[in-house]
Amino acid sequence: MTAFAVEMKPMRPLLLAALLLAPVTLAAPALAAPAKPAKIGIFDGQSDVGNPKLAGGVTFSRGRYAIKSGGYNVARTRDEFHFVWRKVKGDFAMDARVAFTGPGITPHRKGGIMARASLGEGAAHIDATVMGDGPRSAVVRQADGGPTTISELEPRGPEAAGTPAPAPAPTVPQSVHLERRGNLFTIVLRAPGKPDLTRTTELALPEEIYLGLFLSAHNPEVVESATIDQVRLTAR
Repeated sequence: MTAFAVEMKPMRPLLLAALLLAPVTLAAPALAAPAKPAKIGIFDGQSDVGNPKLAGGVTFSRGRYAIKSGGYNVARTRDEFHFVWRKVKGDFAMDARVAFTGPGITPHRKGGIMARASLGEGAAHIDATVMGDGPRSAVVRQADGGPTTISELEPRGPEAAGTPAPAPAPTVPQSVHLERRGNLFTIVLRAPGKPDLTRTTELALPEEIYLGLFLSAHNPEVVESATIDQVRLTAR
């Protein structure tokens, strides 16, 4: 068997240098997409608007939103409350049922449905509101940083014509309805054994707003709670 010798020629210096200096491309590791915040029922987020001294929160189970909130109030030129929200464009109608937890510490605690221009503490807004001591109200701030108008749609005490029916106990659910058609917002409030209350208000909120459920303790030193259920949202 004949052996063949193979002659290895030295690599040219310029070719060797080019190979050594050639860039090496490495595959970059795939980056995971940022996690989306978990939805809360039909809502996208929650916020302690106005940075209340005591933090609030919400849990959702079987169609019920259990909300806790501190906060001095939703009033004057700035607010403190807990808000469970989603962004909504255009006309809508939202319904919910509100029941405060026990007698509470602050009788005038309030909760319900809110439509709000932003999450700023002084944002324009309108609320279909139930209060712990009975009155059902329409709460409106017409402009960012402006004053708040609280229209109690029923009296707290005896009327000239007599004494109204007692306010529902705080644990009895009361229904609230808020709808938008352009710049017209209509509030309907329903309570067991009492007539429905309706108020329509003109308010120039942006086309896209924050819409959701709210609760305020009406006392910066305590945390109040409520359960809100039967929440329905439809586009108009």
